[in-house]
Amino acid sequence: MSNDYTNLSKEFAEGRARQTQAQRAEVEHGSTVGLPLFYRYVIIDTIFDPSIIDDKKLDYWEHTLGVANIKHAAVAPRNSVIARRVKSPSSSPADQPLVLYPMLPPTISLPCKPGEQIWVMFEDPAGTQNDLGYWICRIVGPSFVEDVNHTHAPREYDPSFVPGTKDRFDGNDASKYEFRNGKIGEIDGERYTVGSTATLDGDEDEYKKLMRQSDGGRLESYEPVPRYRKRPGDTALEGTNNTLIVLGRDRAGASATYVDGDNGLIPETPSSDSVGTGTGCIDIVAGRGQTSSTGGTVVDNDLPAQELGKSKKELVEQEGDPDFANDRSRIMISQRVKIDERLELELFNVTNFDDVVDSTNGDGAIVLKSDKIRIIARSDVEIIVPTFTRDAEGKMIQVEDTNKWGALILKSTGDIILRPSEIGFIKLGDEAADKAVLVTDVPASTEGGAVSAPPLISSMGGMLVTGATNQGKYAKKILAT
Repeated sequence: MSNDYTNLSKEFAEGRARQTQAQRAEVEHGSTVGLPLFYRYVIIDTIFDPSIIDDKKLDYWEHTLGVANIKHAAVAPRNSVIARRVKSPSSSPADQPLVLYPMLPPTISLPCKPGEQIWVMFEDPAGTQNDLGYWICRIVGPSFVEDVNHTHAPREYDPSFVPGTKDRFDGNDASKYEFRNGKIGEIDGERYTVGSTATLDGDEDEYKKLMRQSDGGRLESYEPVPRYRKRPGDTALEGTNNTLIVLGRDRAGASATYVDGDNGLIPETPSSDSVGTGTGCIDIVAGRGQTSSTGGTVVDNDLPAQELGKSKKELVEQEGDPDFANDRSRIMISQRVKIDERLELELFNVTNFDDVVDSTNGDGAIVLKSDKIRIIARSDVEIIVPTFTRDAEGKMIQVEDTNKWGALILKSTGDIILRPSEIGFIKLGDEAADKAVLVTDVPASTEGGAVSAPPLISSMGGMLVTGATNQGKYAKKILAT
């Protein structure tokens, strides 16, 4: 099995994989497949803002880029692309760039970056030169090529990503992160681009020109983004600049731990996760991989920029895993989790509060964590904790008597109201707050945002502040440490 994997990797690196697959199809089925359902195209530019399409732009696309179906350009919807068919034995030298509409509606807009290769479909495969085509998605490459930030498809022909035994023995097995236009050859240790294998018209730096000089390329940020390893049942939506939404189960770190078995490594759910049913979780995170253990290997490429290292020797075990301590910003909605244990708040809560602890089997929880958090309301913010009881079946029943509820309210007038329940207190400090706050019996004045009140008089008749005739009393519901 390992030999088959190695041979397939070499076929990719030497540009023989698709040819070999066609030969196998002919042997197994007696004939090769006819016209393809999907065509490989390279994005030349993106039409992300149709409002800038004018006569000058149309003239440039038609006479400089040579767009064949220019009639579709003036009314192209957002997220359309201008793309050229990837050069191959089955493509024609006469193939010109085309305007391609997105296959998916604007409610689901997939990323499309100049220099990346995409799958394209035509309603009439025999008339692709001037007809309107639809791009579906970026083409997925081998593991040593695939990058969520930017995938350079021609690297699948680069032998530096699949070094031989001699290269590894000689220490010449470092992968080369280049954006060449075609296969790589080597003479006396010097690498060069094989011109006859170019996948795009132009010189060997044609891809780098697209990434830096095209309209869409100028807006891109080329950066290392750690890979996320999802579990089989998860739905993961990943952005190209280190953003991620996962609809899955509660997860503290790695997707699995492994034990050795007869058929290789066998995955098991990590003990740090909430095990069992009822642990559904929506995890929204930006800025994973902030440490060396979760960030993966960062390498320099010839753009020049940095990207994620993808060769086998550069893999990091915990790359891309959730890191609740260091990931930059996170919103987590969990069906059931021991949230204080997960966020390492147990010691703080147990030390300072009587009943702010995780339940034995976990609780539903929502987490917001970031460097800075802003909550802005145009009318008011209300945080209410009603009192609940449980019936005989364990169902939560909300107590109807609102005098038993506690609330924090921020009003648009600027008032901040802390309202404890009829048997509760506002505690300043911690759970042990037991010092009464002394106040005057006469209502204070709050005109103009300033507080004023008569001074207090001690029990011996001495005035604490001159001009006072009244005595003080203790405020209700407020305790301080």
